[in-house]
Amino acid sequence: MQDEYPPESVPLRAAAAKWCPSELAEFEASLARLKCQGRQNYSGAPNARIYHYDEYHSATAQLMADVLKAGDACNRSLERLLLSGELLAWGRPASPLADLRGIPSDAWASLRIQHAAEGRAAGGGTLLFGLRISEPVSAPDTAQPDPLRANDHETSTPRKFTLECDR
Repeated sequence: MQDEYPPESVPLRAAAAKWCPSELAEFEASLARLKCQGRQNYSGAPNARIYHYDEYHSATAQLMADVLKAGDACNRSLERLLLSGELLAWGRPASPLADLRGIPSDAWASLRIQHAAEGRAAGGGTLLFGLRISEPVSAPDTAQPDPLRANDHETSTPRKFTLECDR
C-alpha cells in the first residue's frame, strides 16, 4: 500500500503548465475572452446573486465553444504524453479515500481527463481522483562491472588456454 505521492510528482494542472504550456496558454486566453466579452444573465432571488453565461447569445456561445475546444486540446495533449509513457501518473481509483496506485500508460487509451484543476479522470468504468504526474525516473547506471564477479567464468569473456610443450 502506497499512501504518499512520489516527491517529484506535480498536480494535474501544474503538469499541464509544465509539459503543455502553449495549449494551456490558449485555454487561459480563451477563458479570459469569455469573461470579458461573454454576456451574462442574472437569475435567482434578489438576495442571491447568481450569474451565468447566456448560451443562447451567439457571440457568447462561440466564446464558450472556444473555451471547451482549447481545454480539450490541452487535455488531449497531456493524455498523449501519458499514453506514450513520456509521463507517469498516480491516482486514487474509485474514491478520493482509496489507496494510491500507479496508472499504467496503456490505460490512457480509454481514460480521459475530466477536470484538470481537481485532478480527475474517467474511462472504462473507473473514476480516478487526485491525479499527479511526473517524468519517468531513469534507472541508475549499471554498466560498471561488479569487481566481486570479475573472475567468474560465466560472466567474463572466454579465454583461450594453450599448452606449450617442449620438443
